Amino acid sequence: MNEKTINQAVALLRFPLMVGIVCIHTDLRIPCPVTGTLSMFGPFIYVFKNDICFPVLDIFFFIAGFYFFKECRFDRTLYETKLRKRCKSLLIPYLLWNGMTFIAVCLCQAFTGYMPLLRKAVVDFHWYDYLLVFWDKQLVTGIPTDFHGPLMMQFWFVQCLMVSMLLSPLLWLGLKRLGWLFVVLLGVLLVIYPYREYAGIKMDAFFFFVMGVYFRLHKGLWKVLTHPWVLALCWIALWVAMQWIPEFSVLYCTAYVLLVLSMACAWKDKCTTILHLQSTSFFIFAFHAFISQAFFDVYARLPIHWNDPLAFFVFFATIATNVCICLFVFGIMKKTMPKFLAILIGGR
Repeated sequence: MNEKTINQAVALLRFPLMVGIVCIHTDLRIPCPVTGTLSMFGPFIYVFKNDICFPVLDIFFFIAGFYFFKECRFDRTLYETKLRKRCKSLLIPYLLWNGMTFIAVCLCQAFTGYMPLLRKAVVDFHWYDYLLVFWDKQLVTGIPTDFHGPLMMQFWFVQCLMVSMLLSPLLWLGLKRLGWLFVVLLGVLLVIYPYREYAGIKMDAFFFFVMGVYFRLHKGLWKVLTHPWVLALCWIALWVAMQWIPEFSVLYCTAYVLLVLSMACAWKDKCTTILHLQSTSFFIFAFHAFISQAFFDVYARLPIHWNDPLAFFVFFATIATNVCICLFVFGIMKKTMPKFLAILIGGR
């Protein structure tokens, strides 16, 4: 196993993993009493989203850590250089997408009275709410059930990634002083503190980001990726164990990350068509939320008589339609406004 193989595997994964993000945010708005009557779709959607799709985010954190320390060294000059590059690839798109969404919310509230994404009238904002809406929406609305994160909910990932990179000197110091014990310590903290209560602070992000760094620094571990069947057996065993002991979820997600990377390394020469779509990944990540919101509103209003076959069909058809619309809009923007599109996706 060499770095070129891993680079090809990561390139292959970018688009499929982003489709996994779309799956997470696809909601048919089926009422809970009805969901209980769907003997197949109900259990499927629970396992599919929680055990298959959500760990996709951990893969992205792992990859980010793996590439952030690709030089296998760290100093002040390198740190400042990397932060400047991340301003272009992460911070500017983060501000632009959330800023455009906030403008759209303001217009909706002003002309229609409709309040999507933000359950507080903009006319009631304090001056500091205009800043907080870019960081923690719950502090703006004061509603406990609101999400701790920016206005565009999916950008919590970018938020946590930026915090991890800002704190990278401390994470690097922990790894250099404690080695694998530092990774274990973060894993223990993840078990104790599994839920994110503050915007930008998520133990999952720190743990898998650091694991990616550790994996980069210890190339002897790369040979693990040459045994996908062994990783698959571990993944299945840990999934079974997790049903009785929830704390096994950290090990389960770790096995999942390594298994997906291992499979990508094995299939890198067989799925080359997908490589042409990797440049669309960040755009799909950002834009799909608008399409998902439109589907939410439609499904919530339609008097649909749900059954298992219909729910399965609509679920996967919604995902496919969402991705296709994103690809279509991406293609139009690439032809008509390529420079603006490049800024929106961070020059990817």
